[in-house]
Amino acid sequence: MGSYTDGVHEQEMRILGACCWNHRFIKYPDSKRKSRGQSLGQNHCFREKFDIAVARAVAEMRVLAEYCLPLVRVGGLFIAAKGHDPEDEVKKAESAIQKMGASLLQVCSVDSRSPYGQRTVVICSKDRSTPMKYPRDPGTPAKEPL
Repeated sequence: MGSYTDGVHEQEMRILGACCWNHRFIKYPDSKRKSRGQSLGQNHCFREKFDIAVARAVAEMRVLAEYCLPLVRVGGLFIAAKGHDPEDEVKKAESAIQKMGASLLQVCSVDSRSPYGQRTVVICSKDRSTPMKYPRDPGTPAKEPL
């Protein structure tokens, strides 16, 4: 059994992998319930229940932050995979990240074997609870980013 920092063991970690919000359903581990990713943040069964939420580069960072961070518990992490040069996107997202109760922890480049080459990982730390008004209705974050 592998261990993580703070003595949290692998089997105790709850990780949500967010994939293609608009096209796939997300199934909660050990459950028969399924739901669209955009709706999970308002569901009390999922809200602030996960240690880590991971998102691929499927949307702009402000949108990902609004959908993913309400799912992360205080003290948890949100990890977003982005392209090779997301500095402007991350800078625009800082306000949205703060509104979700988080702070930007680290932005780091990673080598990738994909045809796209170097990628970037954006890591946010959840500092406080997300206000209940977030996430907004599905589609709103993409049409009217914070």
